[in-house]
Amino acid sequence: MNHATLGRTVGTTPVWRDGTQFMCTAVKVGPCVVARVKSKAGTDGYDAAVLAFEPVAEHKLRKPELGVFKALNIAPHRHLREFRLSQESLSNLEPGMTIGLENLKVGNFLDIRAKSKGKGFSGVMKRHNFRGAHAGHGSHESFRGPGTGGAGSATPGRVPKGKKRPGRQGGKQVTIQSVQIIDILEDESIILLKGSVPGAKGALVEIREAKKLSDALVAKRLEAAKNASGETGFINPLKAAKRAARGG
Repeated sequence: MNHATLGRTVGTTPVWRDGTQFMCTAVKVGPCVVARVKSKAGTDGYDAAVLAFEPVAEHKLRKPELGVFKALNIAPHRHLREFRLSQESLSNLEPGMTIGLENLKVGNFLDIRAKSKGKGFSGVMKRHNFRGAHAGHGSHESFRGPGTGGAGSATPGRVPKGKKRPGRQGGKQVTIQSVQIIDILEDESIILLKGSVPGAKGALVEIREAKKLSDALVAKRLEAAKNASGETGFINPLKAAKRAARGG
């Protein structure tokens, strides 16, 4: 069973577990409304769920946007996102129902997708980590320049495609895989994720079950690690599985 939801980043905070400090990113999850459920057996031809996030006043949307929500028979929302889910997951969803932290558990892993911070037009030293030109031996006005861009002769007589050049940096959709949930604050609907996630504070994030470390695989590793070592409390599934494989 896979799952997905939406949220917004709140900030960062340190968290201690068994004497170990983790720098975590706090993400406020949902609530999301199931706007539509698509089925492979229906006219859509694939399995997916459309989630609506953040209710908004009608006067803040255009008429075509209001028409979409009227057709879906739900209140206007600021965001609509579609997630490909399994048939097992879709069997538990119905249009109009609200979802939040139901499928999220401490220790599980998620794939986080969001728009990275936009840094504007940047040179090659900032954008591609170029070293820059030397500042002596008659060099002038080219200290931070990109250098030659390619052959200047008639063949080819142009800059090859894919060359690292100055340009816009950031502001793109980025996915970080296998981000672990360190803690869940159910009263505030906040999850604490180990490490960083894309985007600035308050960014919209798409939360999916990790492709490489699904909930079922993590549970299997945790059970194997506990049986092998008898550990209790918070366990890192990756490290515990390796210790269990070594027999220690």
